[in-house]
Amino acid sequence: MFRRFVTKKLWLLLPVALMLTGCPAKVNPTPTPEEQTLSISLSEPFSQTGDGNWAAELSPDRKEVSITISSSKDWKASSSDSWCSLSASAGKADDSYLLLTVAANDTYEERSATVTIKASSLSRTISIKQQAKVKEPFSLSPTEVELEATGGTFTVKVNCPTTYKLSDKPDWVKDNTTAGSGNVHTFSVGANPEYEARRGVLVFCDDIGTCLPVMVTQKAREGTPYQMDWSKDFYRRSLFLRFTGTWCGFCPRMSRAQDRVSEAFPDRLEVAALHDMNSLLRFTGTASIQIQYAISSYPTMIVDGRCKVRNAGSVEQTYQNLTTALEKSYNGLPTVTGIGMTSSLNGDKLSVTVDLFVKKAGSYKVTLFVLESGIDAEQADNDMGANPHYIHNNVVRVAGSAYTGDAFTTTTDNKVLTKDYSVTLPSGTNKNALRIIAFVQRAYDATVSKLEPGDFDGYFVDNCVGAAPGTTVLPAIKNSSEEGNEDFGKGNPVNW
Repeated sequence: MFRRFVTKKLWLLLPVALMLTGCPAKVNPTPTPEEQTLSISLSEPFSQTGDGNWAAELSPDRKEVSITISSSKDWKASSSDSWCSLSASAGKADDSYLLLTVAANDTYEERSATVTIKASSLSRTISIKQQAKVKEPFSLSPTEVELEATGGTFTVKVNCPTTYKLSDKPDWVKDNTTAGSGNVHTFSVGANPEYEARRGVLVFCDDIGTCLPVMVTQKAREGTPYQMDWSKDFYRRSLFLRFTGTWCGFCPRMSRAQDRVSEAFPDRLEVAALHDMNSLLRFTGTASIQIQYAISSYPTMIVDGRCKVRNAGSVEQTYQNLTTALEKSYNGLPTVTGIGMTSSLNGDKLSVTVDLFVKKAGSYKVTLFVLESGIDAEQADNDMGANPHYIHNNVVRVAGSAYTGDAFTTTTDNKVLTKDYSVTLPSGTNKNALRIIAFVQRAYDATVSKLEPGDFDGYFVDNCVGAAPGTTVLPAIKNSSEEGNEDFGKGNPVNW
């Protein structure tokens, strides 16, 4: 009975003992992981799109935006396109900053890119859409250009969303644009040779047929020593072009006959001796001029570009032939051009300004030769025997213009034009024995008959003038009572 009691008591005390002493805790074998975090934020115009991502539509201009990154892990960043660049491609955990640079869109198409930021298994995206460059209208700047009479340079900027080209320009405007200059074109203009302002138009056209102009105006040349009366006729001087050579035994005969013509008709003509390349006094341009006048034998004289006179059996007969040709050329053909000329000599540099007064619209050419006289050189001579010390006069030494002339055209009557020439004299030239001649060739038209079947390249000599370097020749007019200008060759020509 006692044992049962004790046992019963012990079972009653057991829960109390357990409550007093406790029991061991149960151990969990898998710990709770640390929570991963990644968030980004940007300023306007970017906005959240949900799920922690961002997006924006940007203008075509360049843009820089700071990205704030909060991450519990180290992160990496990348861009899908090079025009969206990042200041770094990786960073450490905790708060950090990243600079996003969006380049300007220079294309005419919209574009998109995505920036991705990753930290462990988490990622956030930034979606970027950039607008296309605004297509500028086809335009030119400037649209008007004014230049001084002395000339200068200017540029024209072309704004065109498509391809374009320079389709037209005045002859007196030079295009100096070089490859790689883009849409900026460079032009230059020389001095205005005219006493009137000149105007022209540059025309740019795009590939769809739209054309835009740039008006170019250049001021007139300032000052003129001439007072022009276009109602009066010019005094005309003729030109003898003598094709010769030191090897030519019959050439002195032509020269002697020519001297007699000059004495018989004072102040009525200029003479230029053109020596061929086999001559000791060779002139490079003779070959070109020989072709123009179809020269087949030496000596030959071309009178005003209208008549061809070959060697005759004597000086007298040659003189008669030259006189006849001169009178045929001169009679009934009043000149329509007057010539003024000024020059200066500095060392071996000769500067010449030729003023051309043109009464009739048409096509012309002007030629400038520098002649030397008193040259002592040998000469074959079939009439008087070879002469080792023959004196050669009026020898063409150098040309300031093209050998056969510089072409020019006038579309209106009563025009004044100017040509400026710079000539380097050949070594050994006797500067005290020089003469400058300038002559104008005029294209044949219905009002001028041809005296010989050949038209000599379609031009004839309309007028000619000559002077020593450093002197001024003014354009002379005819004296109606004298059929000429009696003062022309005496240093005091009748001035307009």
